[in-house]
Amino acid sequence: MKNILTDCDMNINAISEFSKGKQLSCISLAHIADYLVDYLMGCTDNPEVKLEKAEL
Repeated sequence: MKNILTDCDMNINAISEFSKGKQLSCISLAHIADYLVDYLMGCTDNPEVKLEKAEL
């Protein structure tokens, strides 16, 4: 979790606030989506692996 937060320029407070019902900014959501896109699309089983274009 810390890797995702660090790579997305977020801190643990963002997750804490989100769990309390506060909405994340569009920019934060875009960073998370970019970080997880390969995992979400089924290109990898590991959510922390970011594939390079050449690997596809």
